[in-house]
Amino acid sequence: MSFLDDAFKGLYTQFILHDIMGKIIPGSLVLLAGCFFFYSSLGEVFRDAKNVPFALWLVGIGLAWLVGFGLQSARNDMGRGQVDESTTRYRHRIKFYQLAGPYEYQQLNRFWLVRDATGNGSNSLFVVAILLAAKLVVMWVAGELNLSLAAIVLLAAGLGLALRKISNSYDEKRSIFMKTTISLHQEKET
Repeated sequence: MSFLDDAFKGLYTQFILHDIMGKIIPGSLVLLAGCFFFYSSLGEVFRDAKNVPFALWLVGIGLAWLVGFGLQSARNDMGRGQVDESTTRYRHRIKFYQLAGPYEYQQLNRFWLVRDATGNGSNSLFVVAILLAAKLVVMWVAGELNLSLAAIVLLAAGLGLALRKISNSYDEKRSIFMKTTISLHQEKET
């Protein structure tokens, strides 16, 4: 049973889930929408993807991770305050890691995983909506009107907004959890 506990814990602490859910999947959505921009249908993208060599798939996964990391960096830079605010955040984080036990550390990682997956997913859906809207404009100029694509643009934007709300909620929960943990441990010390 210890192996399973360690493996499950490792999913959170070794960034395996963070990488897949928070970077590779959102980055893949953007890359897929980018590919679709140059094809006439999504079916053609998947048809051609079948012929891609394994080594290129690995490069694609790496590229998706980089795109996801870029989405996260953009999200982290949006709405950030002054240096003093970042310093306070880092102080809280350092204090938390000094005081937290294994359960608290794992719970914090769960909050971070959901926040990153939904936040980066939100950003990726906004980029997807922009790319697909651009394709829709190109098709419209060419005399082709695709209402299905227009619906997908609206759906991507709507889902992006919903994921943004979830991400902000989990960021707040994470912050409250860290502050509460610090406070409880400091009370025990006195």
